[in-house]
Amino acid sequence: MFDQSVIESIQFYVYILKDPITKEIFYIGKWFWNRVFDHASHALETDDESYKLDRIKDILYKWKQIEYSIVRHWLSEDIAREIEATLIDIFRWKQTLKSDITNKVSGFHSYKRWIMSVNEIKQFYWWKEIKITDPVMLININKLYKRNMTENELYEAISKSWKVGKDREKVKYVLWNYKGIVREVYEVKDWYSIKDHNWKIRRWFNGKIANDNIREKYINWLIKDYIKKWASNPVRYINC
Repeated sequence: MFDQSVIESIQFYVYILKDPITKEIFYIGKWFWNRVFDHASHALETDDESYKLDRIKDILYKWKQIEYSIVRHWLSEDIAREIEATLIDIFRWKQTLKSDITNKVSGFHSYKRWIMSVNEIKQFYWWKEIKITDPVMLININKLYKRNMTENELYEAISKSWKVGKDREKVKYVLWNYKGIVREVYEVKDWYSIKDHNWKIRRWFNGKIANDNIREKYINWLIKDYIKKWASNPVRYINC
């Protein structure tokens, strides 16, 4: 659930409910407060039947949770209605639409109001900064990142190919951030060198997704104070 500070910050919003396994979007809605979570509560409390309620019950019984995302927030009620209606129309007509759009520029205000999970929304509006206590390397791949990347594609993009110095050997974890929020944490085993097309040395790290206790410590936390210190540099060492 959203706490009061988040509720007052995000105002009206448009949301989607998604199957956590198939990643299929099965419901689009809009409102404010904790409306995004109300469907699951209602499904468990009622004997009413509908495709939406049956789908929610099936997901909750099998996987225990629904995947929630906020498509746009900080909206007026009228704009929220328009966005909801537009998305419903597009998804209903998706059979006749091409799936790969060619836009090079994100939509208006997408940096502040792009699609976020409910956990990202909570962290974004709590403004609670992360406290990094381990020897880590912060990495961003903003230009390479796409939301539909597989786990392997994401690891490939994050692990290569960096201009880093000897301090890399002190790094225990790599924290990948996107738009100021930590998205994943990798435990570093070792580094190896390659030469790029200009015959210059680049470094790759060999690693794995960190243990759950480390991931819970850092994932979805803001790193605003750390980002502003390194400006446009995509790599920064902390505690190394």
